[in-house]
Amino acid sequence: EHHASSPTVGNYSSTSSPFLLPIEPATEECYARGPGLCIIINQELFYADSNIPQATVVDERQATEKDKGKLKSIFSCFGAKVLTFENLTREELEDKLKAAAVTADDPKYCWIALCILSHGGDLGGGMHGVFGCNGVGLPTEKIVNIFTAAPTSKTLN
Repeated sequence: EHHASSPTVGNYSSTSSPFLLPIEPATEECYARGPGLCIIINQELFYADSNIPQATVVDERQATEKDKGKLKSIFSCFGAKVLTFENLTREELEDKLKAAAVTADDPKYCWIALCILSHGGDLGGGMHGVFGCNGVGLPTEKIVNIFTAAPTSKTLN
């Protein structure tokens, strides 16, 4: 049964499907619609860099290629330009993220999505983050700061 007050998507309403949420009206806080930029970092193979004492041995990530493929497919459907990077060291990861933040600031992009497929955890000193393929962690706070340090309409400050 369809209720006139229930939001609809196609032939579904929020009262007829447990998987649909009510549609909220747009507000001034919404981002502009349009093409976006999706950055996918796929960390599959890991080693502990013998030159860095804090490097951690972490296991290979099984089936990460499937996850990467699905993310690439869905974000392409959303109209995103998708950039993918594979097996980056901590230093390479930070460099690629900085370059991606500059790219994301291009006015042709209305939004950005960052997907880091990696191991993560406690990096010591109360910090948490994700691991580069060399077993060295990049703190989550540093990743957020890369995208929020420069003023842009696509990141939350």
